[in-house]
Amino acid sequence: AAPPAGVRFSAGIHPWDAEQASESWLETIRAMRPDAIGETGLDRAARAEGALQREWFVRQRELARQMRLPLVVHCVRAYEELLPLLKDFPQPVVFHGFTGSAQLARRLTDRGFSLSFGETVFRSPKTRDALASVPGDRLFLETDCSPLPIEAIYAEAAAIRGTTTERLQEEIETNFTKIFGR
Repeated sequence: AAPPAGVRFSAGIHPWDAEQASESWLETIRAMRPDAIGETGLDRAARAEGALQREWFVRQRELARQMRLPLVVHCVRAYEELLPLLKDFPQPVVFHGFTGSAQLARRLTDRGFSLSFGETVFRSPKTRDALASVPGDRLFLETDCSPLPIEAIYAEAAAIRGTTTERLQEEIETNFTKIFGR
């Protein structure tokens, strides 16, 4: 079911659920009228077969194109396969839970994609370097399944980026409005 009126949300078929997905799920997503499609993507650590994940990703990409909605992407060890699937995709793309290197971050942001960082930034020097290097207009922060409050993630991210929490919040609010509207 859709969240209460006024609550912003995305809806999608996660790659972990690709084996159970059905056509009716896409119709339910469409009927929910989400603000974005996703999380969808490819995950090489998931049990679901890669071809099945790819099929559901492509179908959701097309749904996002039809509905003119941003795409929220989950990608684990599958960037080389996934990136060609986003060639010429006209809507904004946000890579959720980004944990890659600064080089991968640059490659994605150079293509116009945004990156969202969560609690994993605290555990990985590679991810900290990526967070420090992402252009401010391509940045999001998230809690995902973390027990940490978003304020803690903002504080750590601001320290890593050498800015204030307030400035970082302003940048991300601007990014949110640019991609998802008011």
